[in-house]
Amino acid sequence: MEAQENFNIEDPSSEIKLLPQLDPQPIDEALRLENLKNNKQKSESSTKPTILKNNDAKTADRLSFMHQNVQSIRNCIALLEHILEIRKYDCFAVTEHWCDEEQLRATHLRNYDLASSYRRSKNERGGSAIYLRDGVFGKVTPHQNINSLASKFDFECTAVSVNDGHEIIIKTKPYGKQ
Repeated sequence: MEAQENFNIEDPSSEIKLLPQLDPQPIDEALRLENLKNNKQKSESSTKPTILKNNDAKTADRLSFMHQNVQSIRNCIALLEHILEIRKYDCFAVTEHWCDEEQLRATHLRNYDLASSYRRSKNERGGSAIYLRDGVFGKVTPHQNINSLASKFDFECTAVSVNDGHEIIIKTKPYGKQ
């Protein structure tokens, strides 16, 4: 598995795959170019209209999501925060966070709240979690009916109910089981 080569910060449909050992240099360069572009736009005439990018304006029917198999979330917090700051996803789901309950609760992503998670017993890898960006969703509650279905190595999942009953669910098939 390798990172996608064609990451385009201005195209919200572009995908980026992360690996814990991914070199953040290309992402830093994309952020630097974005900042240069923004500074140039600010220095131009103030009579020009402000154009919002797709990922800056949110409507009730358009939300952005990102999923990443992180293989130890604690090893890539800075990189994940960097990408989430650029792309501003509303929902960020992770699998293979490799944390027990205490470690996961102590792992914070800037501007995101841990909404729901599944963890294997202590000292085992795996796990899934849903982080929601601050201020995007109203009432958020873990979805107990779905979360209770989780079964170690067979059906690992976590889910939340947001606002008016919509659900966000993430599940994994550990070890490629069908």
